[in-house]
Amino acid sequence: QLEYIEMSDSITTIEEYSLYNISKLRTITLPPQLTTIEQYALDENEELKIVVFTSSEELPNGEDTTILPSTIENIYVKKEITENNEYYGKQIIKYDIQGKCGTYSKYVRDEEKEELIIYGKDEMESYEEDDGRIKWRDLKTKTIVIDEGITKIGSNSFSKCESLTEITISTSPIHSLYLQLV
Repeated sequence: QLEYIEMSDSITTIEEYSLYNISKLRTITLPPQLTTIEQYALDENEELKIVVFTSSEELPNGEDTTILPSTIENIYVKKEITENNEYYGKQIIKYDIQGKCGTYSKYVRDEEKEELIIYGKDEMESYEEDDGRIKWRDLKTKTIVIDEGITKIGSNSFSKCESLTEITISTSPIHSLYLQLV
């Protein structure tokens, strides 16, 4: 069943009922060109917990205050695009970096809390010890939260994260875990 959606960059509108009642949907990453979320577009998604906006310009308009399901726990938005702390009544978490860390796994970093959130599904990729693709390594990240869709944490993923004090792994089984905290 569908648990994770990453929309194509070309999508500008999510029409009403287009993603209605997808029973296992937990996470959705919205494209940077998105300008409108129509009423009921995301309605009745009882498992939807994480919404990530990737736009660097502005948040999309909604037709009413109920465009986002009440089950959403975290809305991640680039820190540059809004001074508001809410979006349609939901708390916003502002991130400084975001990107992919596997085929279907992504990350965002809450700069204020110094927290890295890994979300999506399946495996994180493995890295070489001094891999420059690990954007969170040099950013005083204190906490890492790994969402329940992630099944494998790749080698060297969190090595040399010198400020790291806590890793929280969700309730779903992680099939392979290799951590080297230095």
